[in-house]
Amino acid sequence: MKKFLLLSLLIFSALYQSQTFQEVTKIGSYYGKTFKEFEDGVNMKFSEKDSKFGIESRAYRTPNYTLLISEADDNDLIGRIVFLGNNDIEHEETWYNIVKYANENKECVFIDSFYSDINGESNKHKIALNEMLRLLRNNKDTSETIYFIVYKYQNLYYDFSIINGSFMIRFEKEYKPLKK
Repeated sequence: MKKFLLLSLLIFSALYQSQTFQEVTKIGSYYGKTFKEFEDGVNMKFSEKDSKFGIESRAYRTPNYTLLISEADDNDLIGRIVFLGNNDIEHEETWYNIVKYANENKECVFIDSFYSDINGESNKHKIALNEMLRLLRNNKDTSETIYFIVYKYQNLYYDFSIINGSFMIRFEKEYKPLKK
């Protein structure tokens, strides 16, 4: 019985720490909706709230990530969403599982990608996921590596990034590619 409880606890904590593609797109589905619709839909309350020249921003914190959500215009509608993984948790497997799912999902369209290692010797643009994974797996220390991959799903662009070990997802209506 103790082994079962321990195993259940381990599985639950692993699930609690990671995000899935479906959870990410659920958050994205509130783009263009009100803060109230978001808060009611995901059952979260903001931890911080700010306004600058009429543009409202809110932060939602959990033990594993922070969501930064703001208006793009003074219209009470969500126009920017950024998901930040908390730095004390390793998010490489979460990133991998999400982008692997997106890559295999026929509804997701590959848009862009980038990889750069600590020495700057390997700067690769618009590489396929399998090539990026080869580079990552051959890199002995990814703590100072920048990599991202962008997919379009339904009406939003999802930019899945790890920058020097920090996990971030940006949700955008319009994608502006990195300048080479």
